[in-house]
Amino acid sequence: IILSFLFASLTNTSLATYSWGGAEGNSGWFSSPNEIGALLCCIYPFTFINAFEEDKEKPKTLRIIDLFILISMTVIMLSIGTKAPLLGALLTLIAYFIYRLILIGKKKITISFIVVPILIALSGILWGSIPAVINTNSRILMLYKLS
Repeated sequence: IILSFLFASLTNTSLATYSWGGAEGNSGWFSSPNEIGALLCCIYPFTFINAFEEDKEKPKTLRIIDLFILISMTVIMLSIGTKAPLLGALLTLIAYFIYRLILIGKKKITISFIVVPILIALSGILWGSIPAVINTNSRILMLYKLS
């Protein structure tokens, strides 16, 4: 999925998420952004946990690859322009942060405990420039004008 979005962006052949004017986002080479967004929502928590869980025997190069996949998947989910991937990413961040808060008494503070709140804060700061938020606001304004 990540490679197809990457190649679609590089070749400038991405499909637009919505056909109505004022909408932002792309669905790569997939024809239905809602389905690809739902699929990414299902995969994202596992990718997130895999990237941040501490495994002493995992080679450093594999950790870097896991983080690259996580970052790429996050960018793709936020660029699709539908609400499901946006909410899936935010709920995963919040759930993982709560999970780490529960474990704080048992384990020491790790890098993931520091990175996740930063990501939550960053998503709050950039909230108005995320395509799903822009599309939702445009749709609400368009429906308001029709009524």
